[in-house]
Amino acid sequence: MSVLSGPAARLARFGRLVGIGRNPLRRASDRIEGAVLAVVVVACLAAIPAGVITGRAVVAGGQRTATRLAAAGHPTAAVLLADPWASSASDQPPTDVPVRARWSLGGHTYTGTIRVAPGRHRGDTVPIRVDRTGRPLPAPESATRIVSEGIGAGLAVPFGTASVALLFWWSVRWLLDRRRYADWAGEWRAGRCRDVRRRRPGSADT
Repeated sequence: MSVLSGPAARLARFGRLVGIGRNPLRRASDRIEGAVLAVVVVACLAAIPAGVITGRAVVAGGQRTATRLAAAGHPTAAVLLADPWASSASDQPPTDVPVRARWSLGGHTYTGTIRVAPGRHRGDTVPIRVDRTGRPLPAPESATRIVSEGIGAGLAVPFGTASVALLFWWSVRWLLDRRRYADWAGEWRAGRCRDVRRRRPGSADT
């Protein structure tokens, strides 16, 4: 008689857990619950590489967008016309704040609103990129922000999949438990009725 060990033993235990194998004590509801559990486990495991692929795709897309924005337009310098905090409507300092500024391109002077990092003051000069009509272009995202967005997207896939899968398994198990309780109650009542009939005088055993 051979004894399984290592991965084979763990696989065998998982098979028994999900209802694989011949066990006369298992009901149909037990096998359904085991099959659903197997699907949940496979889905959660498959979500891990899917999350890695998603995270890498988000990072690659962010890097391509940042490269395109950095190469687009024309570089120029903008002079801040107001204190950035005075132009911000929020009491909490955001990542970038809007401020009125003035810049030049091709002999023409433009005035408009740009977004700058916190800590700037009126009269400061900041580099910006504008299109051929003089309109400011959005600044490319930093490498740190791109990586953080990729990590967030990558983690969202396995965590989201696990949450949905576990909720589905819990719902199925709740429904199956209700069915089991109903079957057990019916069997108990049937057994009680047979006992009562046996105890009656003159009743025949069945």
